[in-house]
Amino acid sequence: MSDPARNIVELIARHTRPYEYDDPFTVAAIEGVSEVGLALPDQREAAEFLESQLGLARYHDSTFALGDERGLVLLPEIGYPWIPERTQEAAMFPVHVELEGLAVCAGRVELPGTGHIIESR
Repeated sequence: MSDPARNIVELIARHTRPYEYDDPFTVAAIEGVSEVGLALPDQREAAEFLESQLGLARYHDSTFALGDERGLVLLPEIGYPWIPERTQEAAMFPVHVELEGLAVCAGRVELPGTGHIIESR
């Protein structure tokens, strides 16, 4: 599903995470943002930069995803067909992301040449 600005919005259940919500599903059951995608020209370069600057770990040895099941930073290259529909290509629009507990180092970095800012606490 897309919002009015054509951002893809998807509800994701992480079955490896503890879940203690027995009531029928409502917005109150949503725990947080699971993934944020930052389209960019070179995913390998961006992943290496975020690893070196913030200590973000690759998710299951992926070149595409950093973080863990509490939150992932996805790094699709410009033009990548977004999942699940694959009808919309990734385009670069600057995004500001604030992370808590995912990175080893606290700090604020801007991915070179993208306008994407990532802050870690």
